[in-house]
Amino acid sequence: MTFCPAHAATVSVVRARVLLVRTVIAGVVAVFLSACGGTAHPAAAPVKLRLGTPTDGTRTEASTERVSGVVSPRTARVLIVGEAVKPDTRGDFSTTIALAPGTNLIDVIASAPHARPAMTTLRVVRYVLVTVPTVTGETPTAAAAAIRSAGLKLQLHEDKNPFSFLLPFPKHVCSQSPSGGDRVAPNSTVTLGVGKVCS
Repeated sequence: MTFCPAHAATVSVVRARVLLVRTVIAGVVAVFLSACGGTAHPAAAPVKLRLGTPTDGTRTEASTERVSGVVSPRTARVLIVGEAVKPDTRGDFSTTIALAPGTNLIDVIASAPHARPAMTTLRVVRYVLVTVPTVTGETPTAAAAAIRSAGLKLQLHEDKNPFSFLLPFPKHVCSQSPSGGDRVAPNSTVTLGVGKVCS
């Protein structure tokens, strides 16, 4: 077989490139395995978060609520409903948030570098009291409309006098409970005493 220097040179270049590729791949694999098989870091300790106020399930008529607590480490970052609140040198923190009518979910998150974050969620219910309208002396129809328009339920107690149908005048509201002007929770029941003659 005839020896061809050019062919031998080409083969040498190909072999060199294959060797280079193998070397690069081996280096990458070695780095990857080294990273995977490196010394394992100890499990990160969690941030400690303890809330003082409010308690879960708090019911209030107020439009705002103070949220307070303590966090460790004191350098932890605290978020209350997404807003940053800076703890003091002892780790205490507090802020005041606005409440919407109904159930409010208050998320509190504390985080710190190289530590597992802590999170808790509180429910605070804000109820808005309504004023009971004064309907004594009104007709049952007018009284019912006023009670319902205030967001309240209605219960009627009619006069049981069997001779009331003989009286030539209409029925009207003789009594109500709760009284007009009282403040009650929405959807409360107002009881009306109805008759032609009030005792």
